Amino acid sequence: MSLYQKILELQKEVTHVSKDSTNTHFRYKYVSESHLIDKVMEAFSAKGLIVIPDLVEMRTFELLGKPATEVLYEYTVIDVETGESLKSRAGGMEQGDKCAFKAMTGANKYYWLRFLQISTGDDPEKEEPKKETWKERRARHEAALPEIPIPNENTMHAAKINAGKILALQKATGMSNDEILFYGEIESIKDLVAAGDAEALGAAYMKLNAHVNLKKAGVVK
Repeated sequence: MSLYQKILELQKEVTHVSKDSTNTHFRYKYVSESHLIDKVMEAFSAKGLIVIPDLVEMRTFELLGKPATEVLYEYTVIDVETGESLKSRAGGMEQGDKCAFKAMTGANKYYWLRFLQISTGDDPEKEEPKKETWKERRARHEAALPEIPIPNENTMHAAKINAGKILALQKATGMSNDEILFYGEIESIKDLVAAGDAEALGAAYMKLNAHVNLKKAGVVK
């Protein structure tokens, strides 16, 4: 069995990883790195495959008055039986306390989830509902409440941090404003910050970062 055949078998076998941890501050569930690695490495080892990560680039800078780190890894998958190998890259960026380690963790998780196309939903067989747009979400809130809720200090701070990440990525890559809005699937950074919508800005940054990494890897133009 060739390396690519083994990867195909792995994508069939490792289809879902449950969210085992909770961010108590922002109140969302996520997949921890240790939980993800335990599952995928067991499957890789059974196929006679090893993975060697190589830190290609690490950039540190200041973002909104706090330290930030961006990393880029190159991963080499090696078939110990045939000697075949496959290289691919993944990156991560974080700001604040322990940002370097968090960026490395993010890159590692992103690599495994995208390389094997692993689902992290609670039910991998459940048909996902149509994603609600920011305008639809805001309209729903306006209809349900007598007044639009005023964002609190925590949500505003988180929204500004995520907006800063997007602007820093734009400066580093030279993307235009239209490209930021298109690939981030948003209509206005300013409006999202004013609404304290840290979640939408965070999701936009992840989409933009993924686009940049795919572009670097030559997957997209």
